[in-house]
Amino acid sequence: MKKFISGLFRGAPKENSDESKKKIVEDSHHYFSRLNGHGTGLGHFEEYTRDADFAKQHKVYGYQWGDPEKKEDIMPWDEYAKKVKEAYVLPYDKPNRVVLELGPGGGRWTRYFTKSKKVIAVDYYKVILDELRKSTDGILENLELVHCNGYNLEQVPDASIDLVFTYDCFVHLEVPIVSSYVEEFYRVLKRDTNAIIHYSDNNASEDLAKHVFTENNYHTMKEVVEGCGFSIEEIFQIPHSQIMVLSKK
Repeated sequence: MKKFISGLFRGAPKENSDESKKKIVEDSHHYFSRLNGHGTGLGHFEEYTRDADFAKQHKVYGYQWGDPEKKEDIMPWDEYAKKVKEAYVLPYDKPNRVVLELGPGGGRWTRYFTKSKKVIAVDYYKVILDELRKSTDGILENLELVHCNGYNLEQVPDASIDLVFTYDCFVHLEVPIVSSYVEEFYRVLKRDTNAIIHYSDNNASEDLAKHVFTENNYHTMKEVVEGCGFSIEEIFQIPHSQIMVLSKK
């Protein structure tokens, strides 16, 4: 795997072409679409939109995996969501910043970037972006939606972003696609800025990481991010995954 991952860094051989990345995206989409009640794709979102009671209980698509605003009947994943909000979202929401969020879902985190100059929300699924627009209506006036191809950020100019944030997205993506996005993060970020990423940790204790999330871990991600030019500032362990704060100097 190491050789394959390394081949996706800048200056990689041509065998890691757009065609091969498109194939990985398509194969992943079809695979997860076949999983009943697990995985990524539109399965969870379609379930959310069909079940009115479920949607009423979880006012924002994504709250079912942790509600940072929950006041009662708090579960462990709600506590982790509150930690993410307080440590990795709110402190990074600052005036004059342009924030890029990959895989925003229904806006669980997007809705907190109210001070930022602009929030660019990027997703492979247009219906998710439509849901995000509805759920943040009246909350965010600085939102720009970008429908991407599933492996790069070709619509975003070089050195135009002050912060990259992605949560609950990389846990569903294969390492070659994660690597492609990390390379793109480095390209679009300005100097002396951060990327906050969340990925699966198959070495963690919780079964979700081993049986539902894609194969990944700290050592793989360390090679990926450092190979793209980032340095690691912080790691936060969750039972099934990790948060990594990266810096581009």
